[in-house]
Amino acid sequence: MAKKTILVVDDNSTNLNILLRLLEDYDVIAMNNGFDALAILKQEVVDLILLDVAMPEIDGYEVCQILKARNEAKDVPVIFLCAQNDTIAAEKAYDVGAIDLIRRPVNPKELLAKVNIQLQLQTLIQELQNS
Repeated sequence: MAKKTILVVDDNSTNLNILLRLLEDYDVIAMNNGFDALAILKQEVVDLILLDVAMPEIDGYEVCQILKARNEAKDVPVIFLCAQNDTIAAEKAYDVGAIDLIRRPVNPKELLAKVNIQLQLQTLIQELQNS
């Protein structure tokens, strides 16, 4: 079975490196800004997006809103990454189309569990649509 592809978008290189290590069992496309993420999604098919909320130029909310308006990426689940106690960020994340949220600092077991659940759900949805 082919490896699932995850797009990770975070402007902090330390955070990106941590996520890349944690997601070593997947094909990961790493981007350090929202504009590059939007551009790559016109060329690449991904199974899941991990998206930082706080980024310069275009934040995660704007990126998610644009993605959900596009045909090629509207059904890709988005999990937001945000600061530990930011409840307003969490509410807004769900409002713009996120399917889940992971608070920082990232707990590796939580991250992998949420990623696995979303990828399994995507697989089941695709199987149902193809049957």
